[in-house]
Amino acid sequence: MALNAARRRARRQAFEVRVLRQSRPENVAGPTLDLRLLVADLPPRQRDAVLLRHVAQMTEAEIADVMGVARGTVSSSLRAAYRSLSQTLDGDSPETPA
Repeated sequence: MALNAARRRARRQAFEVRVLRQSRPENVAGPTLDLRLLVADLPPRQRDAVLLRHVAQMTEAEIADVMGVARGTVSSSLRAAYRSLSQTLDGDSPETPA
């Protein structure tokens, strides 16, 4: 079990390094840069899920495996991230959970 956890952690770190290399702000311009900065402000789990989904183009199941969480957690993290980004882009402040 410890070996699986170590492998999962190493796989996740390798993916994060690749994703971050592909999505550096200096490699993008205009509206894409603005969106990249908004994504960077998301909570870590939401940010990781969005980057893995849209930059690494992974499925929710693959993201769940890499992040070491359930697929439903990935789905709800993505929904929360999209809602937060949408509210920010619409000029509203994101809702804070009670």
